[in-house]
Amino acid sequence: MAVIGVLAGIMPMGAFAAGYDPDQNKTGYWEDLYSDHKAVCFKHDSGDKDFKKNLHGEVSSNGKQVNLKPFDSSWGGDHWEALIIKAGTKNAVYRHPEANKAYASPDNKSVSHWIVCVGTNPTKKADTPTWTVKPETQKCDEKTGNWVGQKNGRITLKTGKGYTWATSPLDKTGLAAGEYGPYSANANSGYVFEGGSKTFSTGKIVVEKYFQDSECLKKVTPKDPTVVKTTGCDVGYFKIHNTEGVDYFVNGELRAPGVYHETGTFTVTAQAREGYKLSNPSWSKTFTISATEKCVNPVAPTVVPSEACDQQGYVLIPNIAGIKYHWKGEWATDLSGQTISGPINKTLVAKAASGWTIEPGATTEWKVEIAPADECIDDPGFEFGNVLMVCNPKTGEFQVSELGFINLDEGENYTWDGSSQSGLTAGTYGPFTATAEPGFSFQGGKTFTTGEITIVESFDEEECDKLVKAAWPIVVQSEGCDIEGFVKVPNKEGVDYYLVDGETETLVNGQTLTGAGTYVIVARAQDGYELEGKSRWTLTVEKEDGCLTDPLVETTPELLVCNPLTGEFEGQNNGSITLLGGENFSWQNSSMTGLSAGTYGPFTAKADEGFVFQETGSDTFVVASVTVGSEQQTENCVKLPLKFACDATTGEVIEVDPSDARYEEAYDTRQEALADDECTSVLPTVVTTPPDGDVDDDELPFTGMETGLVAGIAALLLAIGAAMLLMTRRLGDESNS
Repeated sequence: MAVIGVLAGIMPMGAFAAGYDPDQNKTGYWEDLYSDHKAVCFKHDSGDKDFKKNLHGEVSSNGKQVNLKPFDSSWGGDHWEALIIKAGTKNAVYRHPEANKAYASPDNKSVSHWIVCVGTNPTKKADTPTWTVKPETQKCDEKTGNWVGQKNGRITLKTGKGYTWATSPLDKTGLAAGEYGPYSANANSGYVFEGGSKTFSTGKIVVEKYFQDSECLKKVTPKDPTVVKTTGCDVGYFKIHNTEGVDYFVNGELRAPGVYHETGTFTVTAQAREGYKLSNPSWSKTFTISATEKCVNPVAPTVVPSEACDQQGYVLIPNIAGIKYHWKGEWATDLSGQTISGPINKTLVAKAASGWTIEPGATTEWKVEIAPADECIDDPGFEFGNVLMVCNPKTGEFQVSELGFINLDEGENYTWDGSSQSGLTAGTYGPFTATAEPGFSFQGGKTFTTGEITIVESFDEEECDKLVKAAWPIVVQSEGCDIEGFVKVPNKEGVDYYLVDGETETLVNGQTLTGAGTYVIVARAQDGYELEGKSRWTLTVEKEDGCLTDPLVETTPELLVCNPLTGEFEGQNNGSITLLGGENFSWQNSSMTGLSAGTYGPFTAKADEGFVFQETGSDTFVVASVTVGSEQQTENCVKLPLKFACDATTGEVIEVDPSDARYEEAYDTRQEALADDECTSVLPTVVTTPPDGDVDDDELPFTGMETGLVAGIAALLLAIGAAMLLMTRRLGDESNS
């Protein structure tokens, strides 16, 4: 098997110093390079057990060539996309390699690893499926205040180019408001949707509600308030009921549902709440509740505890008509309206003044306890430290140098509910609370709290840039007449690549720059990154070869002529093969004539310099075999029957075949030939014996017929034979034509 070297336009990479990129040893590099064909790559390293022979191909016994196996669609894609062979510090790259061909390593060195990629040819784009939605109509039910659906919503799935919906029918009617679907569509053969998918989903489709009116209000009826008149010390009251959808106003003031112990004249009106309407908008009720006489309800004293250390608490005694306040057992002193400082530990009693009555069930005694004021102590102290972050240029990120801490000061006459902490990450801690011991208080009370303590990250620098090395652009030369060479610009984290044209620079990250010419590429660090290593390249893409269509070969079939002796067709060796000429190439063989039906070849065409054939991608096109067919002269070949003729020498009847010159003049039957005057053989004779048994010597031998009748029959037979012979010749002439 012939070894295929590095093809024209294929890129063998140089040494590391001349442009070698270690990323080329990774399958991801080549998958990015041929991402337009959705490449998936597989790597086989010399250290692998199946390096020499695996499901994708084999390495030759001398370790210097790679031979791929036939493509299997189970690996993904639909064809071999590329073969990359690594030897030494160089790569040999073969685009669209073929199975069962040996591809050579760079400089004929031993293969260290090889990568093979499968790809998928781009497909046509199907239309993006669309649909329309009609809402469900809603009608108002005043009994409930609810909208009632009519179930007349509709979803219509639209048809388009390159896809088919997977549901039927496409017009879905009689729908209530809600979510429907999802409905899916499948791309037809040879099509994909935007993004490359073969399937499309609508997701959930929402059928909205359409409301005929602006609002739907429920009718409600106000309920009359319950009124209880005043009796004795019991003040009358009125009750506002809790009615759905109704707000009540008492003398123009909104009142919540409940019981009101009030006196006076009241007018209650109603107003519908939002979403409701009154069945009787003019509804109102007016009533009067009279006041009580000399009835009183004592008010409890207000005890104000110590609000700060060294400040004594106190009690406020109410001052209301009809009530006198006394310390229990000290009835001579009325304390009404006084402010009395602590410490106190007594019972306060309320008694009705002369002419007044305390309401039944009212509270009239209260225990008043006010402790002595606490001694003041200082608020406890505390401190905390943040997490110290320093820059790591290898990752471009800040990392922890020192963790945070919280220190709670220790002191007398108080205790913390927590303890000091160290080794803290950024976050919120606490709050921590200190509680004063009995008899002591802080300036702000019995407890002191730190509140939440936030430990944050403190950075030693404003920015932390990550060091990054630019990946090298790759030059791929033209691989054939229909594939231009290009420069593949990397797309690498932290790096921007610019195409330099004079003073103009264009951002080209991840782009493929196609076409012959010289490209100047400059790499610069993005924000947050710092660039190191090579950052400028001058790359040249050579001009592609001219494209030739495949040469044509014409054939003329061999003519088969019927042989009436055998009833078979026989060849005439008059077939031919014509190699058609064209521009920019020449045949290495000559046209052929005088051929019998069969297979001939191979025939080789050679392209002129600077041109390649489109089918092979090289300057050689081989027609492996050409078949010369055959055509019959007539539809059928019939073997002619034997005839009969008189032999001129012997005068006897003989059989003759179509090869005999006498065939055309011969007779179809032996009897006809016997009747020929030239034949000495005669028909057998019959002698008739008279009844008396005597024979007349003068009587001629009797043929069984009278002589005149025999002569007439013979003439008739000759005429019939001549007519049949003429008809046979005419049929033969017509079949030959």
